[in-house]
Amino acid sequence: MPKKTKKEKILADYRKKLRIIQQQIQQKDTQNIIEKKEIPVEKKPSIMRKKPEAITEAITIEEKNLINYNFFHDLKKSLLLSFFLIALQFFLYFTKLIK
Repeated sequence: MPKKTKKEKILADYRKKLRIIQQQIQQKDTQNIIEKKEIPVEKKPSIMRKKPEAITEAITIEEKNLINYNFFHDLKKSLLLSFFLIALQFFLYFTKLIK
């Protein structure tokens, strides 16, 4: 395959930069659509505005435990599947060797 000429390299760089700029513009457009405008909230007593920190911390700890559980559950499945596939390859290799 022939090497790229200087002009082809320049055109390829230009296309790459153009694609990057287009992606950035699309991201900005989607961000502008997603942004929410703040609605003025009536003043409420300071007691109602504050959230109990213990509840929020408990929720985050529960979420972290759930994430850890899911990670180890998926890891166990992937290791089991990998072991099964390797065992299957050995089995097929030795059956072919016996014939």
